Amino acid sequence: DEVQSIDAGLYEYVKWFIMHLTTYLDSYVIISSATMPDCFTGNEFISLIGDKKKVEESFRKLNRYKINKPVEYNFDQFTNYVMDFIEKQPDKYYLIVANTRRMAYELAKWFTGEKMNICFLSTLIIPYQRKARIKDIREGVKPHIIISTQLIEAGVDMSVDYIFRFLAPLDNIIQTAGRTNRHFESGCCFGSVDLIDMCYD
Repeated sequence: DEVQSIDAGLYEYVKWFIMHLTTYLDSYVIISSATMPDCFTGNEFISLIGDKKKVEESFRKLNRYKINKPVEYNFDQFTNYVMDFIEKQPDKYYLIVANTRRMAYELAKWFTGEKMNICFLSTLIIPYQRKARIKDIREGVKPHIIISTQLIEAGVDMSVDYIFRFLAPLDNIIQTAGRTNRHFESGCCFGSVDLIDMCYD
């Protein structure tokens, strides 16, 4: 395991040992490494992972989004920023994740006042209605903006184009980021997460 940790000057000796071990003792050796040294490749060695290009393609598909640096806004600056963003890309779908129910509610109220097509998700909504709203989104009845608390992070299978995430611990940010380009529908790195450092007045 981790063959690359062996001193590079010893690679040829290790290879010689392996070749003799397998030849004269009728045995197999499995070499494990994320960064396989060149001397352990070639006709004498068989890759157990199959076609290297297909494996690389699978890992590239995990690269579904980018997380942008935090930017500080107050409430008015943030809402104006989101509106400007939407005006430039009106055919996209957006998710705003606030850290508190109160902030999520205030945002939902503000965007509703701007006649935006929104869906508000929070534990303030009774479970029956909340499940119905999530079901509608899954089935393609997607609002322009989804405004939620961190409840969106677990067990909610939905995908949007852009996310605005209020600053939170890294694991929460990563969980939220999983809701953009979720099924790789927009290709590599086309999902976007803007981190918002909200300045509370």
